Amino acid sequence: MIEPLDYQKAWWTAVDLRPEDRRELSVTRDPDDVEALVASALESEFKWAAMHDFEEVAEPLPVFAFGAKLFDGGRRAHVWGFGTPYADSLVLRGVTRFIKRSMVPLLVNSGVIYAQAVSHPENTTAHRWLQRLGFSLKATVPGVGGRKEDMLLFVTSADVHQRNLLLAAAA
Repeated sequence: MIEPLDYQKAWWTAVDLRPEDRRELSVTRDPDDVEALVASALESEFKWAAMHDFEEVAEPLPVFAFGAKLFDGGRRAHVWGFGTPYADSLVLRGVTRFIKRSMVPLLVNSGVIYAQAVSHPENTTAHRWLQRLGFSLKATVPGVGGRKEDMLLFVTSADVHQRNLLLAAAA
């Protein structure tokens, strides 16, 4: 189930980062600074948590946090996500459906015409997922962060979203 992201959900997700998210975040921040990661996530205008019911606990726990931060007067968005090691096998399919059916239309209807995501070159799982969501690789951004690592920039647009809707309707 997808719920609005709050401090507690962001914190529980951030304290148990999967290795690929830890690696990606380490380019521009300290992935062990949970408070800074949570604060950054909560600054986003659009933010959610994917929850999972574990048999061992009474309430569902967050396993993936994701959202979009607007810039350029709300015409552009930087999309982001981070999860626990449980995210891929437990909630990513539902998150993908939510993004396609709810988040993307919400962003487009709010005036966003362009969205971007930045990913570490070694995070091939994220690259495939971004492409499934309609993003395409636009560029390699050289020398990012304190260690001057290259990162990959993926982009999509409202036009791509509209084209995908038309293709889905025709199928």
